[in-house]
Amino acid sequence: FVSLQSTMRSLSLLLLLLPAIDSYGLPAIRDLKARYHPQTNTIFVEWTFPQPHDNVAFNVRYKTNRVGGENWKLMRSSDTMVRLILPNLADGDELHVQVNAERHGHVIEDWSQVLVISVTKKSPSGDAQDALVPPSAFTANILDTTSVKLEWKPIEGGAPQGKEVYYVVNVKQLTTRSGGVLQRQQIKTSERSFTMGRLIPGEKYELTIRSAISDAVVSNTAAIVEITMPRDEEFFEIGNLIISSLFKSSGSGAVNLTWDVPPAMANNIYAEAGIEDWQTIKFGGAQSSASLHGLKSDTQYLLKIRTLLKNEVYTESGQFNFKTPKVTPNAIKKVDVIYSHEVNSVRLQWMLEPHIHVATVAGYDVYVSENKDLPEHHWQHIPLPSRDAELSLPNLKSLTTYYVKVNIRKTDGSVVRAPSLYRFTTIDSDAEFAEVREANALSYRNLVPGKVAISWTFPESVLEGLAGTTVLFSEHKQLPVESWSRVELDDPRKSSVVLVNLREGAHYFVRIVPVLRNGHKDFDNEEHFEMRTDTRERFEEQLRSAAHPSLPLTKGDKSFLRITSCNPDAILDDCGLQETCVSMREGSVGWCIPFTLKDAIMLS
Repeated sequence: FVSLQSTMRSLSLLLLLLPAIDSYGLPAIRDLKARYHPQTNTIFVEWTFPQPHDNVAFNVRYKTNRVGGENWKLMRSSDTMVRLILPNLADGDELHVQVNAERHGHVIEDWSQVLVISVTKKSPSGDAQDALVPPSAFTANILDTTSVKLEWKPIEGGAPQGKEVYYVVNVKQLTTRSGGVLQRQQIKTSERSFTMGRLIPGEKYELTIRSAISDAVVSNTAAIVEITMPRDEEFFEIGNLIISSLFKSSGSGAVNLTWDVPPAMANNIYAEAGIEDWQTIKFGGAQSSASLHGLKSDTQYLLKIRTLLKNEVYTESGQFNFKTPKVTPNAIKKVDVIYSHEVNSVRLQWMLEPHIHVATVAGYDVYVSENKDLPEHHWQHIPLPSRDAELSLPNLKSLTTYYVKVNIRKTDGSVVRAPSLYRFTTIDSDAEFAEVREANALSYRNLVPGKVAISWTFPESVLEGLAGTTVLFSEHKQLPVESWSRVELDDPRKSSVVLVNLREGAHYFVRIVPVLRNGHKDFDNEEHFEMRTDTRERFEEQLRSAAHPSLPLTKGDKSFLRITSCNPDAILDDCGLQETCVSMREGSVGWCIPFTLKDAIMLS
């Protein structure tokens, strides 16, 4: 029950909410209330309804109880408020108001509780008394069979003339099944809540609250609630509450709640859980768990669980404080390791997560180590003074696993430390790269001038729906994708390709796009990098400085030349660094031929 009176003229309104909660749970249309605007003889009716309100329309019907009666009048609104202009309200009139909701012509919430507005003429009071209004959101939450917690929101705008406001709560016992004396008591407080005990189980009470600045100046209106204290067999509260949480490195996560529900009460309760600023979820009474989503990591929360019993009694199982775990968000979206034909050198390039703006980056600190368990000061530290998100690592050992982490130095002097490690293995006859969080590998190798081998590894999340791959490459990044050269691979197991007829010493942009089973190209998960093809001069220079010298032939009757078979389409063949795999016939069969003999053999 809620009461409200005009504070401007001699018209007072008494609002009553007649309970209409159905047996399926809490109503969606809640907090139905009214306020009076005396200058225009207008009553504003307001309510709350869960979001979203897309395509939701509200029907409001109202009528008075005058002699002879009258039919319901209907209004329609897309907002959670309507304005009723009633210039002929008289002393003793009662106005009945109900609201329902529909979407696309279908009713999704039946008629709400009946809001009864009673009109009473009274003599005007002093200005200070008229300006006082009762606090809003006056609620009573039952803690056990004899205790109740009262809460309210303070009046907005403060008291007239800046005086301090306090609140007067009157408690009136309405029933006495035991035959005892009806209790009455009054409490004055400046707080926003208090707990009252020593009530009698099974009895009905009326609780009213008014605002006051002195014993003589008390608000003419009061907020009213009625409660019936539950008996022992009717009472229920959440017990053995367990709070657990799981948060990812992205910062998203969930808090899980579990509790015990006595079998006898499973179908007699409806619960709702909320956290500060009182986000709320609702669930049926037989359910003994719930999940809270959208919470922040490393944040203190206050949890309250309210229970609505089938006897229309609200109980509150106290308040629970919990703190979500601290999760350091990863600032690096991914790290690519790009191999060249030099087995002792790789190039790292990385991408930032969207929440890190490039303009705030002053440089990077890259740490490299063969042992991930060493303290950071024992890792090789490579400071980068620029925003360029790439680094070449020379003089690495072949067939060796290295660990990398990248810290970000920001322009304000702070350092964003990497929570993740990345792992790669240098190549010899095979190439491998795996990220500790998720695999992500790219590599290319200049075979001969104008011919480059490329390999990649998609993350597991992409491989599940993979049907093939499209490899796009171009010297001009600005060209539309239709103008890029391409290689289509229909086999999802194929993760390498050899690009031929490239310009020597040219800079190319490469995009590796997954093709899904429905035929669509998954550009959201494409890999991309840049590469430069070898010039003939650079290629010959690398041959002269190769770390694997060829074995000289020995003169004599038993001297012979070893020629190894190879696959000319393979990315990494069995040929030495001074040899090339030359196709001898159609198919994947070739010979490893020294460069010095290539022209002679091919032209013979």
